[in-house]
Amino acid sequence: MKTLHLIRHAKSSWKDGDLADRDRPLKKRGRHNAEAMARHMRRAGFQCEGIFCSPALRAVQTLEAMQSRLGLTAAHICFDEALYTFDFGDLRRWLAGQTPGSIALVGHNPALHDLTVWLSGEAVERFPTAAWCWLTLDLDSWDDIEPGCACIESLVAPRDLR
Repeated sequence: MKTLHLIRHAKSSWKDGDLADRDRPLKKRGRHNAEAMARHMRRAGFQCEGIFCSPALRAVQTLEAMQSRLGLTAAHICFDEALYTFDFGDLRRWLAGQTPGSIALVGHNPALHDLTVWLSGEAVERFPTAAWCWLTLDLDSWDDIEPGCACIESLVAPRDLR
């Protein structure tokens, strides 16, 4: 059995139009939503062996806002350039090379949304900023992932917490 947690970065700022996409920071609302989601995740029983994060600033700041609330230490966290992608195929290939039984990804749309739909076979309408999707996969190896192999245990957006 494998467990996958997908976390979309929180709301980012477009205030400085000169910044490269990967350098956009979180908005104040984004940080607040990430903190609220982390509190919810902890209450819901979030656990993982490792959390992997895109190196884009908005993803890093999302993880920083969640880290202490989830009880994560630096030993749990890995920043991976391969996760700065908007293509679910890149994530699918990345997952196939993993070994931990329970992992979390902090990344970007549409890759996270499309991966959720592909893995679950469900028509997921949206995957908003700071959303968390908890999937279980009846697999022995990440290399065995295929369409429809996952079950969505929970998909929560910040607006669901209000």
